[in-house]
Amino acid sequence: MELVRYIHLNPLRAGIVKDLTELDRYPWSGHSAIMGLNKNEWQKVEEVLLHFSGKEARARRNYGRFVEDGIKQRGCPDLLANRINNGEGKENSDSRILGNSVFIEKVLRDANEIDRRKKERIPLPEMVKRVSVSLKVDQGDVCSGDRKSQVSKARSVGRSVISYVAVREMGYSGVEVGQVLNLSGAGVTKCIERGKTIISSNEALTEKLIS
Repeated sequence: MELVRYIHLNPLRAGIVKDLTELDRYPWSGHSAIMGLNKNEWQKVEEVLLHFSGKEARARRNYGRFVEDGIKQRGCPDLLANRINNGEGKENSDSRILGNSVFIEKVLRDANEIDRRKKERIPLPEMVKRVSVSLKVDQGDVCSGDRKSQVSKARSVGRSVISYVAVREMGYSGVEVGQVLNLSGAGVTKCIERGKTIISSNEALTEKLIS
């Protein structure tokens, strides 16, 4: 998130905008999309907001405060170097990543974990099938985008569990999950938050879905 904040504050540092209010509406920065004042089809806004809250409005407020706090910083210590230790007492540069050795190692470790999850993850349709069987709910209902239909508790639980496991445990993006479940980005975010609560009290369910 430090890198996101650093990049999004560049228009303010460069004097292109005069204050945070102008930055919030500046169309040539991803910041305005995260604040909900512009829309970029390519930008995965919900994946940034998830770091600040499971509720969209609260996440935007928390993100806004986070960016505002960054205005007081003259620079970002984690973005001053880009060297990593190669295990032999030497440091090698990795031009893909900005940050000190600890920061870079964490990024690479997280990236490797995401790659591992992607290789091992099951297809989303298969996950929907497993959840539907486990909760005894129709697959069509789980993936239905019809807001007028009666929403059963099992259907709501199913969508929440799928969203949480798919995004947090298997590395799918919120966009990918939203396409399968016919949910908006905000809808996926809410489901992930509910799914987290459900899974925390029933970890065996996660194992059943991904094993």
